[in-house]
Amino acid sequence: MKNVRLTTQEIEQIIAAGVTTLGENLREVRLYGSRCDLEKAGGDIDLIFEIQEASNDKFLDIQRLRSELVRRLGEQKFDILIICENKYFNSERENNFYELISKKSKILWTTND
Repeated sequence: MKNVRLTTQEIEQIIAAGVTTLGENLREVRLYGSRCDLEKAGGDIDLIFEIQEASNDKFLDIQRLRSELVRRLGEQKFDILIICENKYFNSERENNFYELISKKSKILWTTND
């Protein structure tokens, strides 16, 4: 993907971490924030993992995702949001944040591919 500041290998490892951690529940992986701006340098990796079914424990899923990302990409800062397709299962804050950033985010992978 040429319009983000991640290598093809990094994108593949992010997707693999999502699939490993969330399995068939994973529907989409998005990148947002400074890594979507080719003019900037550095920055953390801001990720949204959209799932089909509501998670029993989003906090645990985020920790497992972070551990898998660190295992695959090395120690660095990851901001992770897990959001359910059915917005009813997300907090109002999560839905508002997702609505705000989704237009500026880049899809790294989707089940529609």
